[in-house]
Amino acid sequence: MNHSVFIASAIVALAITAGAQQAGQPKAPYYFHPARGSGTTYHTGANGASAGRTTTSGNGTYYFNANGSSAGRSQTRGNVTYHYNANGSSAGRTTTSGNNAYHFNANGSSAGRSQTRGNVTYHYNANGSSAGRSVTSGNTTYHYDAKGRVIGFSRAR
Repeated sequence: MNHSVFIASAIVALAITAGAQQAGQPKAPYYFHPARGSGTTYHTGANGASAGRTTTSGNGTYYFNANGSSAGRSQTRGNVTYHYNANGSSAGRTTTSGNNAYHFNANGSSAGRSQTRGNVTYHYNANGSSAGRSVTSGNTTYHYDAKGRVIGFSRAR
C-alpha cells in the first residue's frame, strides 16, 4: 500500500467533509501529502502563507491550522482511516485498496477517491470528475487543482 496516499486520503476527506477554510487559503478540497512516519509536515498555500501542519505518531495523525489550533485527527485501523474534527466528532473515513483510496463523509456518502500512479496522486470528487492532483518530488509534494494550477505544496521535515 502507498502510505503517502493513505495519509493524503485522510486529509482530503477532512477537507471535503469539514468544509472549513481560512481566509486566503485555497478552497477545499486542498490536498496535503505528508509521508507516513515522517513526523511533521508543513503545508503552504499558493499565496505562500502557511496552511498548517500535520504530525504523525504511530497510526494517528494530528492536524493543525495555520494558527496552530487543532483542526482534527485521524486514526488508522487496518485499511480504514477514521477522521475526526477538532471537537472529536466523526468527519468521515477513508478505505484503501491497492493504489486507490475511497473517501466517505460523516454520514457515509461518497466524498470522492484518490489513485496513485508512481509519484502522482490523482484526486476525484464524488461524481468522478477530476479534483486535481499531487506530485511528489523528494520530500516536497506540489498540489494542483483540476485545471492544473498550483494551489500549494507540502514539505516533510
